[in-house]
Amino acid sequence: MLVLHMLKKHKTSAYTQYKRKMSDQKIPEQIEVLLRCDQQLLFIQDVLQRSEISNSLQCELQEQMRSQWQKHENKRQKIQQEKIPNLAEFTTEQYAICDRHLRDSISIYISKIAHCIDSHRERVSQKIRTELFSVTSEDALK
Repeated sequence: MLVLHMLKKHKTSAYTQYKRKMSDQKIPEQIEVLLRCDQQLLFIQDVLQRSEISNSLQCELQEQMRSQWQKHENKRQKIQQEKIPNLAEFTTEQYAICDRHLRDSISIYISKIAHCIDSHRERVSQKIRTELFSVTSEDALK
């Protein structure tokens, strides 16, 4: 009955052929025709289901491929943004920055060392003066 309904619904030539064969044949032959039609319909349904599954899988695959492409494109853009366009110029700039930092650090430490030396010199000079002026005899100077 499903076969008849499907054939009627789509008004196919198969339905017309089915009606003609049914009217010309006896009951056992009609059953055989029905069975063949059912088999054909099952085959067609199977093909349609496989086609639908194939279409569904194809859509999912396309979506996954779009997603992968988008991820790849995002990574490519990020790499492109981080890319150093002129490596020689960048290297020269970085060298100059490091040289400036190094010179600044050296200058700071030279200043600190000079201050430390001056402070030490002042303490030693003061100690020598104190010792010299506190001497009461020539023998103490020896």
